[in-house]
Amino acid sequence: PGFDSFDQAEALDECSAAPPAAPLPSEITTHQRSLLVDAKNRFALHASVWDAAFFIGSPQLTCSDSFFVAALLLVNIIVLVVFLGIVYSVFAQENYTSDLVQRLEQWRINFGHN
Repeated sequence: PGFDSFDQAEALDECSAAPPAAPLPSEITTHQRSLLVDAKNRFALHASVWDAAFFIGSPQLTCSDSFFVAALLLVNIIVLVVFLGIVYSVFAQENYTSDLVQRLEQWRINFGHN
């Protein structure tokens, strides 16, 4: 293609050039390695009662704040236990007797395919 100047051709070459290759593990400096380790060991806090519980009793929270977070944590645990109890009671028992299964099989054989 025709270019007006050498700068346009050079800019095109720079844009189409491949990005520099990532350094090989042997080329990583000690500082880069420590940054990678730090990034792996970090934990991001989220807006949840579970993460807020880490701060109960810390100087960043007042006594009433700590009490409120502890109360919310207790309510959360109670709701989870109730939920697990409901799930266990509904799904842990067998709802179909062998007589019902046999009658359903007979219905399917006799009427289900008509």
